[in-house]
Amino acid sequence: MRKLNYFLIAVSCCYFFSCDNEDEPQVQEMLDISDPNVVSESIVIPNATIVEGTPPASSTDPDAPSLNESEDPFGAVSGNSFYLNPDINAGEIAGVYFQIDGAENYFDIPVTNSTGRFDKSNTGSRLFQNARRTNNGGVEIEIPENLEPGTFCAEYCVYDADGLVSNVVEICIEIISFGGENSDFLTANSWTLVSAEHTYDGQTETQEIGEDFSETHTIHLPCGPDTVEEVSVTEIHRINYAYLTFSNNGAYSFEESSFEKFVDFDNSTCQDVIYIEETDVHDEVGVWTYDHATQTLTVVTEGEEDGVAYTDIFKLNAQKVNDQLVLRIEEDEGETSELIFDVK
Repeated sequence: MRKLNYFLIAVSCCYFFSCDNEDEPQVQEMLDISDPNVVSESIVIPNATIVEGTPPASSTDPDAPSLNESEDPFGAVSGNSFYLNPDINAGEIAGVYFQIDGAENYFDIPVTNSTGRFDKSNTGSRLFQNARRTNNGGVEIEIPENLEPGTFCAEYCVYDADGLVSNVVEICIEIISFGGENSDFLTANSWTLVSAEHTYDGQTETQEIGEDFSETHTIHLPCGPDTVEEVSVTEIHRINYAYLTFSNNGAYSFEESSFEKFVDFDNSTCQDVIYIEETDVHDEVGVWTYDHATQTLTVVTEGEEDGVAYTDIFKLNAQKVNDQLVLRIEEDEGETSELIFDVK
């Protein structure tokens, strides 16, 4: 009996204190983003074939497809997908060659829906449009959860059914980490937009939340089968509200309601201008990181619009000024926008 009791005690101890390590959480080893072979081996591209070496060289045949250069960097979130969008200038394509810079292999990716330009659309809020880099549709590239933050670059080209190969385009993909040092001012509150300022050529326009922003300009409308006239029209945009939340775990959420009144070109004439009025509510979620040294806030969001998946990356200057959150967007040729938020 005593032996049995000792046995029961031992079993109980194993139950409560886990004699083996099966229930202990496994810590994933972080993958070195600076090692091109590690990156190449860790990403997943559905339906792709991995080939040793480098892709075939670009064809000199004038009938070969051609690509426009791509803007970068793009953003991606560990554990999620990035969508490669070749911007096709000419030709029909049968597939894509994709290679991480410095890797010993490449991906051969067949495509079936790519004549001309890959689908692109204006996704998301107009507020952040000038800080936004969008890539949507195209070739899905799955990023592992344990790829460390940083940037890796890759080259890609496309080929047609005859094997003719396009020019090569380079793209860089930024993998972001969540949160950041000295970012408590972002997470301490939720934020509500109070005004948006846009400065161009020394002139500043301010749009208060809830107030109509009107723009009067001239357009050409038909007056009959063979005649058109220049007509003055006034279109209106209004931001009803916009809310921002940055969570301590690196999560980001945004909600915006806006109103638009714009010309219905299909049904308007020079004698009778018809307007369309629309109210839109836009929600998005993502992750954020903050670089205190440069005061740069980076936000990456992922979503789907009209059946097309997309990834957005925003880069803004973020500061707390007199208890307000000020997000500043630097644009071309001295053009700037500032979004000013109060505590919600």
